[in-house]
Amino acid sequence: MSEFLLNLVLAALPAAALIAWVLLRDRARPEPPGAVLKAVAFGLLAAVPAIAIEPFVDLPSGSFPWPLDAAWRAFAVAALVEEGLKFALVRLWIFRSKNFDEAMDGIVYTMCVSLGFAFVENALYGYADRWILLVRAFTAVPMHAAAAGLMGWRLGLARLERDRAPDLARHHAIAGLGVAVLVHGLYDFAVFAGPIGAWAAPLVVIAAWIALVRRIRRAVDLDRARGGTPGTNGDGGA
Repeated sequence: MSEFLLNLVLAALPAAALIAWVLLRDRARPEPPGAVLKAVAFGLLAAVPAIAIEPFVDLPSGSFPWPLDAAWRAFAVAALVEEGLKFALVRLWIFRSKNFDEAMDGIVYTMCVSLGFAFVENALYGYADRWILLVRAFTAVPMHAAAAGLMGWRLGLARLERDRAPDLARHHAIAGLGVAVLVHGLYDFAVFAGPIGAWAAPLVVIAAWIALVRRIRRAVDLDRARGGTPGTNGDGGA
């Protein structure tokens, strides 16, 4: 196997493992394989505008003193741009799909989009240094998945409330984007802060995953209680 193909495989493994993990959580009412693959493909495509937009958003950071420059790059350049693109793809396209009819679906589809995006990032970083892939497999990739999953929980609630309570649905959707930006931004800020703050990055990932696992349990319970019929339960817990 060539070095290029080996790097692609290594870049894909953590994303594929986390996609398999979330699909197992949804095994009671699984999503169509084609819909899952489409969500991953959306994530791959989202990396293209992110690469084009981020350098322009990063321009003001050069005039900021530390730590404002690190905060700008973490929250505005990386978190807002990347999570905003993932949010837009799910909200504008996948959200309207007939397959998106449960709270858990929001978590599944949003995580698949995010992990498609994370694969592209991994491939780009791994091209320069393969050891970075090992580090990212336990840090950045799980962070992308957890941030997206928390956003997806809120998008799932928004889907359930879309017809009955549009204002509440919009609240859930905006809150989901906010949570994803917060998790992503805190992680990147810890990384950008250097050795002083790098110890905090794994703590952000762990905390986000604890929250995600709880949301998954609540989504599964909610969907089970609703019996798979959209729009019959107004549970809107955070």
